[in-house]
Amino acid sequence: MNTDEIGADGRGFVEASEENLGRLAVGCFVLVGTGETSYWVEIRHVDGDRLSGTVHPELSAMSGPARHDSCEIASIRREQITALGCDRYCWC
Repeated sequence: MNTDEIGADGRGFVEASEENLGRLAVGCFVLVGTGETSYWVEIRHVDGDRLSGTVHPELSAMSGPARHDSCEIASIRREQITALGCDRYCWC
């Protein structure tokens, strides 16, 4: 996995580039969205550009009405991913 880091939000996570998104697999952690409404998902299933996985609210900085439960399953598209959790939450 390419470990180029992004710093737009000051967190320094791995960039969600086309190359990196193409390497996603079961067990990878991805950040969906930006700011306070963002949340982390541990990928459990990959089907082309659709991914699904377990939401991890303990890793998110969410507050307000957009909160997720720890057992919630999210279904997302690759273009919704804003960062990857490589070398921090997973070691793909």
